[in-house]
Amino acid sequence: MCWDGSDASNALLAPAAEWAKALELGVHLVYVAHSLDVEAVSHRDELFAEAVGKLAAEGLAVDGRVLRGTYAAGLIADYTNARPVALLACATHERTGAARFVIGSTTMGLVGSAACPVLVAHLAHKQ
Repeated sequence: MCWDGSDASNALLAPAAEWAKALELGVHLVYVAHSLDVEAVSHRDELFAEAVGKLAAEGLAVDGRVLRGTYAAGLIADYTNARPVALLACATHERTGAARFVIGSTTMGLVGSAACPVLVAHLAHKQ
């Protein structure tokens, strides 16, 4: 599951847990940090603690991974393509206009490059 700590990715935790339980799978939480973001790597456990706790409370095996680089879609696709991943879940905001093309670029990149099916959950944009 692509996770960035946002409201959208946190809202995806419960549906992702349901899918994982139904498919009898564990969950990999994947966070992409910029190559220069030392904080994310050095505080990995703190970064994932709440999300891992919610998924573990559902009886799931959970692993949190920080990937470092600048092209999030490529990093996540490479990660999932190198493992027996059954489903990739990611959240996106419902945006319109130019923001739709910029904000949705990671999700669109994953849909086009991940070897597994990609579950895209839309979270309505808060106004």
